[in-house]
Amino acid sequence: MKLNITFFISLLCLSAYAFVCSVHAQVEHSHEGKLNVLFIVSDDLRPELGCYGNELIHSPNIDRLASRGLVFGHAYCQQAVCSPSRSSVMTGMRPDSTKVYNLSTHFRDALPDVVTLPQLFKSNGYRTQSLGKIYHSRQLDDEPSWTVSSHRPESEFEMSRTVFTSHGFCRQEDDGFDPELPLTDTDRGPPFRISEGPVNGGSDGEIADAAIAALQQFSEESMPFFLAVGFKKPHLPFVVAEHYWELYDPDDIPFAPNRFLPGGAPEFALVEKNELWNYSSVPDTPDLPDEYARQLKHGYYASISYMDAQLGRVMDELNRLELTENTIVVLWGDHGWKLGEHNRWCKHSNFEEDTRAPLIICAPGMRSSGQTTDAVVEFVDIYPTIAELAGLVAPAEIQGRSLVPLLDDHQRSWDEVAMSQYPRRVDGQKLMGYSMRTERYRLTRWVAEQDQSELVALELYDHESDPQENINIAHDPESAALVVELADRWRRKLHSCTSTLNRPESASVANSIVHPGVAHSIEDIQFVKDMIAAGEQPWLDVWEQLKRNRFASLSYGPNPHSHVERGPYNNPDIGSSEFSNDSWAAYVHALIWAIGGDEDHANKSVEILDAWSGELQSISNHDAKLLIGMSGYRFCIAAELLKHTSNHWSVDGQVAFEEMLREIWFRSLRIFFRPQTATGMPRLCRR
Repeated sequence: MKLNITFFISLLCLSAYAFVCSVHAQVEHSHEGKLNVLFIVSDDLRPELGCYGNELIHSPNIDRLASRGLVFGHAYCQQAVCSPSRSSVMTGMRPDSTKVYNLSTHFRDALPDVVTLPQLFKSNGYRTQSLGKIYHSRQLDDEPSWTVSSHRPESEFEMSRTVFTSHGFCRQEDDGFDPELPLTDTDRGPPFRISEGPVNGGSDGEIADAAIAALQQFSEESMPFFLAVGFKKPHLPFVVAEHYWELYDPDDIPFAPNRFLPGGAPEFALVEKNELWNYSSVPDTPDLPDEYARQLKHGYYASISYMDAQLGRVMDELNRLELTENTIVVLWGDHGWKLGEHNRWCKHSNFEEDTRAPLIICAPGMRSSGQTTDAVVEFVDIYPTIAELAGLVAPAEIQGRSLVPLLDDHQRSWDEVAMSQYPRRVDGQKLMGYSMRTERYRLTRWVAEQDQSELVALELYDHESDPQENINIAHDPESAALVVELADRWRRKLHSCTSTLNRPESASVANSIVHPGVAHSIEDIQFVKDMIAAGEQPWLDVWEQLKRNRFASLSYGPNPHSHVERGPYNNPDIGSSEFSNDSWAAYVHALIWAIGGDEDHANKSVEILDAWSGELQSISNHDAKLLIGMSGYRFCIAAELLKHTSNHWSVDGQVAFEEMLREIWFRSLRIFFRPQTATGMPRLCRR
């Protein structure tokens, strides 16, 4: 029986490594088994692709990638405009941390020492290279990120300023436009036209050529690489070869189903006229004529197919060089783009069409190949995901959650929300619209930039009954209780978005040891403190209510219902409830200190640990088998958290307690715990 239990425990431990091993076991390359990264971004790409269910779109190469990877059906950017979104992805930090809300601010102005995603790979021996548009512009590029200078070809936008004038676009007699309708007259060319260049010409063709050359060089030199490829399309202007226009019959291209403003939404939630009207010969009205709207959408679709073809050339070269089996491939669009929905175009809002964007991740050995997940994820999650897949340790301060568990099981529970934001200036007042997307709802709260307690406007959309976000139900009497509930979750999410920057150094220990991926906010800590002050509930109930009310997405960490804590117990001085409750008390007190830096709670945890040190030394082998289980695991966590400061608990006390717990722990054959991976166990519980 003893052998069977030991074998069972060995299987449990091995299963914790299964996914990571399945990735790395396939990699035997000359650069010590390191996985390469091909990191591809497409500008203004909304989830308008075959693999996202749009059968009209011709995107065979992206669909081919999706067949090997995991498609994230509900991935959301942090702000629906280029530079803020890209800064968040590359740093793993939200706009309120990067302070990038526009197209001119560099994230290093606020975060001079931040380690970007490619910089992390660079510091771990990778060659990192940027081709095309990764950061927003040449002026906002980031030299510390790359080992090779960035390459950005001249774009059609830049050429249009010198080649085209407002007279470059001529209306036809049968175009259906009102002859009196004024047109824009700018120094740019038209927003769409058929290019006379070759099929693989243009800036994205040049980027693909450069990417192919880079892959060939990496292959010849047998060096691990992080290659970032930034395609410009389908960003305006929609200037691509005739071949891609001919892939679509204009009569088959549908108009947006909701060409009207959302009912009950504040006027400033959407922008009336934006970047589209910076081009020439655009009807100077937000109500674009039908035929013009159809041509715009045709141009957008053609641009997607052009970009897809260039991506396909790069993927084909990756296959030809036999690099596919040891390369992580990521494709993402920096944000969505309206195509006439709500009678608006482009991005710059918190609505679904703007914040939702494609995300496809393909990793060697992943179990969810060819699948789609409906889990709500954020673009700040990309950084920790790629780092974990490559076996690198991401900085503790990044604000996303690794998506590796979803790559392992796309149907697993994932009770997360996505937070996007967009600034506005209304009647001279600076506002910030924070939008929270849950599995069913979108709640957007417009607050004063300087005082987030000042609520200016509120939006609520129910995606179950209103997937197009056409009716704001925030002020319906029937929604009152729901608004309160979601607003509470909104506040907790907003606080957790920034709380990592203000935690003590040991906070990252709590986040990685106890329950990875779950951020704690100031309100979370106050919630626990209030329950402690009430003194009416046992610690097990405190934790259960904390988990239920505050950490609904918790999937790792101690299981308070483990049967190993149930009696009988030979030692009359050790009661099961007392030992269990004190282990919870030590654990939660240490957790509060680690996250919030409250000295009183650190001292209380030390007091409990000291009190039990003597008792545990007298535990018999029989009691160890029945007793230590999850309570011992909680004591382990508390001890590990407290070890990360010299101000609490003597060194001798730490060493003695660790050695004593270790011996008891491994004398017991009943070890039931659920860390994220085996490396997530407290060090003192490893052997």
